[in-house]
Amino acid sequence: MSQFSEVIQLVRKEQVTLFLGAGFSLEAGAPNSSSLIDAILNQVPYEDKEDFVNLTLDALCQKFVEYNNEGRSALIRTLKPLFNFERKNCKDQISLSHIPHFKRIFTTNYDTLIEDAYGSDCVVIKQNQDIGMIDDTKAMIYKIHGDFDNPDEMILTRGDYDDFYRNQKNELIWDIVKAEFSLRAILFIGYSLDDSNITHLIERVTNLSGKCNQPLFLIAPGMKKAKRKKLESLGVKYYDAKAEDFFKDLFLSLDRNIVKDAKRKRISDSSFHKYCEYRKLQIDLKSTSSKNEISSVKTLDNGEHIINFRVPKTQRSSISVTRRIPSSTMNLISYPANSMPYTRSGSSW
Repeated sequence: MSQFSEVIQLVRKEQVTLFLGAGFSLEAGAPNSSSLIDAILNQVPYEDKEDFVNLTLDALCQKFVEYNNEGRSALIRTLKPLFNFERKNCKDQISLSHIPHFKRIFTTNYDTLIEDAYGSDCVVIKQNQDIGMIDDTKAMIYKIHGDFDNPDEMILTRGDYDDFYRNQKNELIWDIVKAEFSLRAILFIGYSLDDSNITHLIERVTNLSGKCNQPLFLIAPGMKKAKRKKLESLGVKYYDAKAEDFFKDLFLSLDRNIVKDAKRKRISDSSFHKYCEYRKLQIDLKSTSSKNEISSVKTLDNGEHIINFRVPKTQRSSISVTRRIPSSTMNLISYPANSMPYTRSGSSW
């Protein structure tokens, strides 16, 4: 059984919202907080540097803006070049884009890796005026700290964070964040407790609501015991793992269960069809008031394979085969274990 079983069960029912931090972008080549801090410190004369060291990134940004005659413009000019990085391993972003069960994704990252992976299958919300673009048929990506397309609206300094949490900056997005904590389980990936964003966010929401009504999960490798205790005090369940470990187990579970979930109407038809399309299958459903039934299956590629699958005795005489089904999709269309095994090759069934 996967260590992520609890959160995977919720994902299967489309009841999990993602919060993605800087760690989710590191393997793709994005800068970490230390790189951003070093870039800022390099702009401070040696004789003044002592006043800037040992500050968190948001506090350092605040002090730099107050120190520099050009203020915020100097900060943006310093940080922006670091986000023109050469892209390396984007497998986590690509994996995410293949999981339609995640309807809402909140990120504090300034890069564009996530929306680039989704392409036209997402809508990006950065400011209050973007709220009108919400589209339930696509993944909604909320960049709650903005990005360099609108540098004046970015949340960078300690003052920016305070304004956001006090509903004085993009208050409509903050309202959506608060509502999400009450409506769905929250999964944090790419954060550590050294990142003040995550602790501030959870503490602010908790203080407003009295407690978080839904489960909170965090996936991060190698977190120390003291930090784990801090997570417990915040009501967060911790998984000592990487995002790729989670996606591997999640895909295995979806392959095994997505047809069953669709039949029982645990997920939307659109999510089912999108996932099947990713697995190179087109599975048509026939809906009744209480459940769905598979009416047809065909592949979306031209490969020829042999597949072993199970068919109830009552249906064996009605099976016809017109195209071979890729063996990689076997789990998606397997029948219950108490049915009779049936092996056949061909071009569809």
